[in-house]
Amino acid sequence: MNNRRIGISADCVCDLPQSYISENDIGLAGFYITTENGKFLDGKEISSQNVMDYYRKGSKAIMTSPPSVEEFKKIFHGMLEKYDQLIHITVSSGASESYKNASEALDNDDELRGRVILVDSLSLSTGMAHLIMRAAEMSKSGYSMLEIVAELDKMREHINAAFIAESSTEMYRNGRISKTANRFCKIFGFHPIFKVKGGNVVFGGVEYGGIKGAAKRFIKKTLKKKNIIDTRRLFITHVGCRKSEIEYIKAEVAKRVDFDEVIVTNASATISGNSGAETFGLLYLNKC
Repeated sequence: MNNRRIGISADCVCDLPQSYISENDIGLAGFYITTENGKFLDGKEISSQNVMDYYRKGSKAIMTSPPSVEEFKKIFHGMLEKYDQLIHITVSSGASESYKNASEALDNDDELRGRVILVDSLSLSTGMAHLIMRAAEMSKSGYSMLEIVAELDKMREHINAAFIAESSTEMYRNGRISKTANRFCKIFGFHPIFKVKGGNVVFGGVEYGGIKGAAKRFIKKTLKKKNIIDTRRLFITHVGCRKSEIEYIKAEVAKRVDFDEVIVTNASATISGNSGAETFGLLYLNKC
């Protein structure tokens, strides 16, 4: 087994509960939200609720951005004051410049090369969280950095991440769906679905009718391939859903798949700003 202390860090859009982050000393790289009122650090200076309030006022679309190269250097050096080596897990390179900036941070710093390895999650939100939790488990068990990275590279190909939004407005504002798709959603009351495929966020169709019925059909379709689902853990990640809505979602999930653990988390301001209020996602692993 490995004797070196290996730290784990990730982009803040992993949406893990703060309790888990604190207990496992997960380092976080903060993203930024730019609005008409200024630029704010996700989780520190702006919350998901702040973003929703901003949109309700009829304000313009927000812009999101990852840490700069210099900020990544600072984060990595800070973690390496406590650990011998570091694994940093980024949001998918198909959805953000985070992996690119983090890579440049390593390329330009001799002290970081060889001690820090990046893992492109090919996912976002709590799709990343599956990798983070496994990395933390393996680090505590004494696995080497290369062994952990090999495991994460295999796992990331099996992440299933799908979301349904109450409205298409924010997805259109931020370029996730076309003007035509947004117009049809508005006219017919459709609820857009988006998924992560091959590391890219893609439009996954729509559900019709009231949001409760749409959510039920979305859950049924998302979990239909029961035989290939790894039932150890499911994340339900949401943007401002009420407690009663979360309980309904959990009940509908339980009718279809008996997960050992269901973790409900709040989406970050970054994720919320790109999806909108009353969005929720189901994020789990398929069997390797």
